Amino acid sequence: MAIDALSDKPARMFRPLPAVVFAACAWLLCGSVIVIVGWLLANGLPKVVSALGPRGPESAIGPLFATAYITVLALPPAAAVGVFAAMGASDVRIFGAAAGSMRSALSLVGSVPTVIVAYAALLAAAAVGWHPSLTGAAFVFAIVNMPLMTGLALRALTTRAAKLREVATALGAPPMYIVISVLLPRARMRLRSAYIIVATQIIGGAATIAILAGANVPASRGALPIHAWPLAVHIWTRGSSADVYGVTAASALLLAVLIWVLQGIAQLRAAPESASQEDL
Repeated sequence: MAIDALSDKPARMFRPLPAVVFAACAWLLCGSVIVIVGWLLANGLPKVVSALGPRGPESAIGPLFATAYITVLALPPAAAVGVFAAMGASDVRIFGAAAGSMRSALSLVGSVPTVIVAYAALLAAAAVGWHPSLTGAAFVFAIVNMPLMTGLALRALTTRAAKLREVATALGAPPMYIVISVLLPRARMRLRSAYIIVATQIIGGAATIAILAGANVPASRGALPIHAWPLAVHIWTRGSSADVYGVTAASALLLAVLIWVLQGIAQLRAAPESASQEDL
């Protein structure tokens, strides 16, 4: 009787209504993605050649270079500060009691939407009379993505690292040596994946520059030295123009493919280390 009761327990715990609701939500999400991608392919694919043209206001070449420029400038400081903050937050012996406060602060700052941070930067820029530029926006994005980088780096340093930390501590290794010489080398692949994920956030979230620069982004002179704003801003500012929606769809298709490729590379880089850690 007891065995039969135990074997029937999973069946009794099964709730068909939540399962149906979750399955419907999953199908709705997948269907929405298919519809959006299908629309982009149908309207944007014929205009890809025009979007990749060397000249013209609809050309995506300049925005692509601006996207690369802002990513190259924003990623290194975000990565450096994020990894250093994760090192301190991963072991309370490095920064003492400040490590706990650092974790709380990172969680709080990381929960603030990017648009709110961009709006706060806009108010600060208006207060000091600063005109947003492509270079200045890159450093704003570096600051905005520091909490994300810290969280990803902290996860990379602490995932399945308890045994290694215990062994190194038992051997008398200092905390900073453990992080730098033991944990960082083993988290190398995960950290590279984190860099790529943050890069995709910078690329995809660049449309918040439109908030910083205001409504006159296309005519702004602040886009020096590329003379163009990032691809996300290019799509944002031209999205309401019905006469060029095909070229805008082509630019959106290029942006989506770029982010998907980077996300795929990030997943592939993280997969080998996850498999090796599972074998420990």
